[in-house]
Amino acid sequence: MVTAASAQVTLYRALARIPGITVRHGVTDIAGRPGVAFAMANGSTSSQIILDARTYRYLGWQTVADRDLPPQPLKLPPRQARR
Repeated sequence: MVTAASAQVTLYRALARIPGITVRHGVTDIAGRPGVAFAMANGSTSSQIILDARTYRYLGWQTVADRDLPPQPLKLPPRQARR
């Protein structure tokens, strides 16, 4: 019999085997909760699905910088003339 827990384990194992996906231990979500992330690199950032490190309950999704990026000037749209 397939249980929800065993299906979840199978899903996470399959997710970790997808080319381009890495498993990162010791991450925290934006609320500071410890977790395990399934991450996919996107150039200088990575998108992460974060699971609770103990229960593997879904905590959230985030995009993080993988390296320090040089400061970029703030580009504002042109100011509109008042009528």
